[in-house]
Amino acid sequence: MSKSKFDNIEVVLGDAMPMSRRTVTGILQNLGFRGVSYFKSVEELRQHFAETEVDLLVCDLDLPEGSSVELFHEIRHGSAGSDPFVPILAYTWEPRQELVEAVIKAGADMLLTMPMSVSKMGDGLNAVIERRRPFVVTTDYIGPDRCTGEEREEEEEEIPVIAVPNALRRKATGQPDEVPVEECLRRVQEQKVERHAYQVGYLTNIIREHFSGQTPDKAITAHIERLGFVAADLRQRIGDTRFRHQADLCQTIVGVAENLAANPGGVVDRDLQLLDHLATAIELAVNTDDDATLEAAGEISSAIRQAQG
Repeated sequence: MSKSKFDNIEVVLGDAMPMSRRTVTGILQNLGFRGVSYFKSVEELRQHFAETEVDLLVCDLDLPEGSSVELFHEIRHGSAGSDPFVPILAYTWEPRQELVEAVIKAGADMLLTMPMSVSKMGDGLNAVIERRRPFVVTTDYIGPDRCTGEEREEEEEEIPVIAVPNALRRKATGQPDEVPVEECLRRVQEQKVERHAYQVGYLTNIIREHFSGQTPDKAITAHIERLGFVAADLRQRIGDTRFRHQADLCQTIVGVAENLAANPGGVVDRDLQLLDHLATAIELAVNTDDDATLEAAGEISSAIRQAQG
């Protein structure tokens, strides 16, 4: 791996411990990185991402002032920084199972174990440059696709994989991304909207069956809160996609969820019917390109607006 490849790459290092920070910085410099900026807390990293474009994040999992894992999740979901696809290499002295699972769920590319070495870091970088996994998008996850071929075949619903931009690879090799950043962002947003629409329908069924007495659910409060969160995030994302005409319905779902949460004992059939219609309209609109089906979704939307006055 030629050192000259990394001369112009902006790498950010998150590490609060002076000794390990010096070690990892020295390894990165040995590999050819020159622009290494280091930060000692999650809050400092979050502020840097808000102000500066980053090509690579190398980060200790034991940072103060917040959770490194939560920061990874924020980056992937677009609430921290401008590039949700920035390569993330995490490292730790204690790779406990629950920590490993949390890093994976947050969408980091790789978890390395300390003590660090030039070969270990070099292998990790090479994997992200030459063999980076495509991303998948679900309601809760944006990050590398970790499913095997066999697991993919067993999925009830096929989830598309997306080749994402890779600033590290682009600058290290001089080769352009397979898909332009803007196009990839659009695909991710539309996939997120589609997954959220499915989740709204799923939660609506649980809530309806609970209040109708068919299937009482002890976690109903959590399901209602979850519905409100998903609908609010859907409302925020949908405006940047071809499904933007359904934005008002998403806000209506948020309102219905808030009413259910505030007065779970006063739920009436009208609330459940409204929620059903809203979920149906959104699912129809985001899961088809058929003109007749889109028209049906529009009619449902119009009927709901008229009913609300």
